[in-house]
Amino acid sequence: MKYDTWRSPAYSQNLLPYFPEFERNADKIIFGSDWPMFGDIQGNIASIRSLPLKESTKDKVFGENAARILGL
Repeated sequence: MKYDTWRSPAYSQNLLPYFPEFERNADKIIFGSDWPMFGDIQGNIASIRSLPLKESTKDKVFGENAARILGL
């Protein structure tokens, strides 16, 4: 499933209502962007980091899951 937040960091604030099982499924989620010309990537990262999620969840989404998949 893909969830786009590129339009504005404010869209990230809707993440948890749309995906109430986000924390439980943290091992299956990777932050990324497929269109770097638009949006505010740093703002989206900051917005997601401000959500009431465990730090371990954020670490997985922002790097640990990708590292695990890539065998790094």
